[in-house]
Amino acid sequence: MSDRLNRANIISRTLSGFAWQGGSKGLIQVFSWVATVFVARMLDPSDYGIVAIAGVFFVLAAAVTEMGLAAGLIQSEHCDIELRDSVFTLTLFAAIVLYVVLHLASPVIAVGFDTPEVEAILKVGGVGIIFGATKCVPFATAMRSLNFKYISIVELLSKLFQSIALVSLAFYGFGYWSLVWSFLIGQVILSVAYWPLYERFPRFRVVTNDSYRVLAFGAKLTVNRLLYFVMDSAPAAIVGKFLGSTVLGFYDMAQQLAVAPLDKIAHIFNGIMFPAVARARENSPDDARSIYTDSHKILLLIAMPALVGLSLTAHELVVLLLTEKWLPIVPIVQIFSVVNLIRLSGVTMPPVIVGCGRPGLVVKLTLVGAILMPSAIGLGAQYGLWGIIIAWAVVQPIMFAIALWMLSTVLRISMFEYLSTVLPATVGSIVMAAVITWQKYALLDLADWEKLAIMIVTGCVTYCTAVFLFFKKDLLAMRESFIQIRSQSAASQ
Repeated sequence: MSDRLNRANIISRTLSGFAWQGGSKGLIQVFSWVATVFVARMLDPSDYGIVAIAGVFFVLAAAVTEMGLAAGLIQSEHCDIELRDSVFTLTLFAAIVLYVVLHLASPVIAVGFDTPEVEAILKVGGVGIIFGATKCVPFATAMRSLNFKYISIVELLSKLFQSIALVSLAFYGFGYWSLVWSFLIGQVILSVAYWPLYERFPRFRVVTNDSYRVLAFGAKLTVNRLLYFVMDSAPAAIVGKFLGSTVLGFYDMAQQLAVAPLDKIAHIFNGIMFPAVARARENSPDDARSIYTDSHKILLLIAMPALVGLSLTAHELVVLLLTEKWLPIVPIVQIFSVVNLIRLSGVTMPPVIVGCGRPGLVVKLTLVGAILMPSAIGLGAQYGLWGIIIAWAVVQPIMFAIALWMLSTVLRISMFEYLSTVLPATVGSIVMAAVITWQKYALLDLADWEKLAIMIVTGCVTYCTAVFLFFKKDLLAMRESFIQIRSQSAASQ
């Protein structure tokens, strides 16, 4: 069954995807932040640390369970009902096996991290792995058709109910279990909401010829995800092992404030760019390149000022939202935010490279990270938490440089083209940073909430003004381009 999309359809659905995903992720971030603020006031840092230890193993199990099969279905030229049944069978079987392994290994893991609570969390929370496996096929089906509206609504509902459950459970004294049960609730809702996309009840089917090809593609992505797991989880695992759950709680909260929002923004970009580039390259390499450059410029215009503003207002935000018991995370949030200015662009490159049909390159990139990150973190751990933070910050620019080289090779994008996507957001953010820095010293006599409100308002106004003044022609050209695209898309339909 071929479902090739023409250029007009791809562009139309990509634009719609950014609108739906941007709006839904924005609301999801609001839900998450509100829930985090309320729950952080009721839970101790050690509660977050305990669940973060278990979370490392949930992420690993989820990466292995999915086996890259969803991406394989998206990339596959043919996606008939037999192939979807085979993928469903494989993912469900893998999820059940991994849950059993995790259940049996939980006592050993708890002893290894000297945290007895982790055993029960792994046994209960691990059920979410099975629910997560059931959405692999319908999610891939929605992504193949670039149906971002459905995906956005499902994710929004899941996060809404998960946030409500989290706050409610924490309020009634469930402690760290509020984090576990709310996660499970979110997984159940995702599973149920995606189920209608099955054409019929899935049948258990052995591997077919087409599924071998999907497995071959997915195997490379699975290796990449396992390597990425090693690279990404090394800091939290080492902090939890050597510095204890309380310090890990501080680290985890700093990540939620400075790294998680970036990852959510990048998830929007990556979730749209991977299928859009994959389908666009079927028509023309130029289409794939132009979709990436235009989208990357918009991504930076939105995300870069947020990171700069977070770094400059971290003290006021932490005190007002989380109370003074979380003050130790302020410098960590600031460092994460600054480094993320580079990581912001770097984390969006691998999905585009995979979308161009080069997953092997991404595996090599992640292999470098899986070697560098744990090695640097292990060395930094000898100097405590700050050694780990500095090691993490040093590795990120190296990974960015390698990813940029690979992207330029695959997309055949020049350095001038890439830098032109970075310049507007960079100039606007520099001007905004100068104004906010001046205000921090000029408003010393005001209360924290008053300073924060003034800095946010003036920062937004300054940034928008600077971008408009210095890059008015670029903005108008983008506006005209979007109008033409909408007209062409409407005509094609």
